Amino acid sequence: MLKTSKSNIPSLAFGLSRAKVDLDLPQMQQRVSAMTNWKSDFDQLGKSGHFHHKTSVFSSNDVQIISVASTPTVMKVSAPDLTVAIALKGYFQTWVGGKEFVLGEPSHAMFYPGGKRHTEGGTKSVLLINIPRRRLLNSARVMLGEPALRHLDLDTPRILHTRHAHVDLLRVIYHTCTLIDQFEGNLDLLRNFTPDESIVRAIVMMLAPSWFFAAIESPLLHSASKEKQLTHLCEYITSNLDQPLSLTTLESISGLSGRVLQKEFKKTHDCAPLQWVREQRLAKARHLLNMPTAYTTVSSVAAQCGFDNFSDFARRYSLLYQELPSETLKKALLFR
Repeated sequence: MLKTSKSNIPSLAFGLSRAKVDLDLPQMQQRVSAMTNWKSDFDQLGKSGHFHHKTSVFSSNDVQIISVASTPTVMKVSAPDLTVAIALKGYFQTWVGGKEFVLGEPSHAMFYPGGKRHTEGGTKSVLLINIPRRRLLNSARVMLGEPALRHLDLDTPRILHTRHAHVDLLRVIYHTCTLIDQFEGNLDLLRNFTPDESIVRAIVMMLAPSWFFAAIESPLLHSASKEKQLTHLCEYITSNLDQPLSLTTLESISGLSGRVLQKEFKKTHDCAPLQWVREQRLAKARHLLNMPTAYTTVSSVAAQCGFDNFSDFARRYSLLYQELPSETLKKALLFR
């Protein structure tokens, strides 16, 4: 997955072209303090004068993903948030609450519940994911319901498996890293793919895999019940097109899991849930543009239909209706 770097350290998981490079330890410590809310103290291992450290950071909502590649270092950290660390290349040892853990392969991840930790490692490339506890709990509650919360155990440091049966959760995280590079960290574009949500969901599954996978294999709801919930959800969507409507929101409103929603929308509307939401937004936009008032503008219609990126709205609208939204409005005003 990682490409070979010309430097003496492995490549980053994402953001190589925008990475910050530090060849000076105090400079690196200042950068880490500025990008995180950690209290940290670093030192280098091995020969002095050979320090090399690269970082790339992506933040979306309250989730922070940090890709780090460095020569051997020792790190003492006190962090308020939950952290998941994945050694993509190389290894590290870490001590938390008097317990020692060793991580050296990407099929495992280290979970830190917050607080103090001490970490030492050789030349390595590591992915760090910082998540506020409340965010992870909220996602778990939506995904699996209230009973799941007691299975998560957010207070015990431990090594997590990233692979379960045929499911490789690390690939979900790699996919997010690829998206970040694809859009060069552009938040407006990336927001359409909810990268922070994908990351949090993958970590929820790592924390309680047996309970989660058992839950998604449980018998499905009766068809009549699912149809009623889906109808209620569609009514909610069409009444709230000006509001953010993520998959997590749809799960919460309907009471159905993301997997069931995908299946039911495919069966009923022949598309994915968020694709159906987008289609309803565009249909409402066309209706408003064809029935303008004296105060109608393209930007106001885009906002009413839940598009916070004007250029994205215009692109999607013209692809579907073969004309720009401004052209629809112009024609409608001519025939008023």
